[in-house]
Amino acid sequence: MKQRLGVYALSLLAIVGAFGCGGETEEPPGNRVPVVFDAPDAPQRLALVPGDAQVTASWQAPAHNGGRSILSYTLRALQGGQVVKTETLTALGTTVTGLTNGAEYVFTVAATNEVGEGPQSEPSAPVRPRAIPGAPREVTATPANRSATVSWTAPLDTGMPITGYTVRALSGETVVATESVTGTTATLTGLTNGTSYMVTVTANNAVVSGPASAPVAVTPRTVPGVPTVTLEVGDATIRVVWTLADDGGSPVDQFIIRRYVGETLVRTSFGVPEGFSLIVNGLTNGETYSFTVTARNAVGTGPTSERVSGTPQPQPEP
Repeated sequence: MKQRLGVYALSLLAIVGAFGCGGETEEPPGNRVPVVFDAPDAPQRLALVPGDAQVTASWQAPAHNGGRSILSYTLRALQGGQVVKTETLTALGTTVTGLTNGAEYVFTVAATNEVGEGPQSEPSAPVRPRAIPGAPREVTATPANRSATVSWTAPLDTGMPITGYTVRALSGETVVATESVTGTTATLTGLTNGTSYMVTVTANNAVVSGPASAPVAVTPRTVPGVPTVTLEVGDATIRVVWTLADDGGSPVDQFIIRRYVGETLVRTSFGVPEGFSLIVNGLTNGETYSFTVTARNAVGTGPTSERVSGTPQPQPEP
């Protein structure tokens, strides 16, 4: 009887010993080696997309789950090394809301199984939630000599202060001039008179730029250049001929031809742009006349040419 009780006691001790090892091992039947379970490895490839007062995070499961199924993930947002927000979930991603636009956050994520929470992932690169600025409104572009002055109204408020604007002039798809300013006006320089450009304005905050405004066309221009004048002298007649190398980027609508005798202005004539010459008849042979030519376009009247003199004479018989 005592011997039988001893066998029972040894059996009971074996059972108690098996359960006394905790949840980290399983006593296999027979002589198999016990299996040890661990907490999972860190999740992989944490990716972050900032939004308006929020950050959307996603990641991949750990390479090793510790031998037990993943029960949850813990995502932490840190500022200055301190945890300011924690999200616990079973999915491989979430959107963390209630963040401060423009503030800098670092994120980590850790996986948990029935053994416990594993190591956190490497801290992410800093990310800043942001509101995207709206497009500037009421954009106007005023042409000038090889330049354009652009003005606009600030976009509607999106919750983050505007820190500046970027103004661009495009020729086709090519940006040819850029100006960054903090106010609502800018002057684009280095443009070509007579060339049409499309101008856009973009608003920027501390984190991101908004969409460009609707493009506005502008063609830089100025007054015409100085005409070059020559005279063809005949019998009681002079033909005034001129050329114009620079129309200022705007078509010439009129030429002004002035006739002088000595220092006295005796007549002013107006020529059409197609002519580029004027025949003056009824002059006195032997008297000297001088002429100037001035060009005018939509911008205004350009500089006057130098005086060119000629004296009509009877022409020899052919």
